[in-house]
Amino acid sequence: MESSVNLFREACHKGWSFGKQLLRTIFIVIMILFGMLSLLQIAFALILWLDSIGT
Repeated sequence: MESSVNLFREACHKGWSFGKQLLRTIFIVIMILFGMLSLLQIAFALILWLDSIGT
């Protein structure tokens, strides 16, 4: 009985650490995507702004 409880606890701990790693990876990917999108928006705004100055 005791060993099965320990196994279950260990499996939960491993699953939790894996889940935390997965969440962190997903969070980093989302942050990178948002950063790229905002950079594209800034570049687009700069191009439009320079274009309006040029004319």
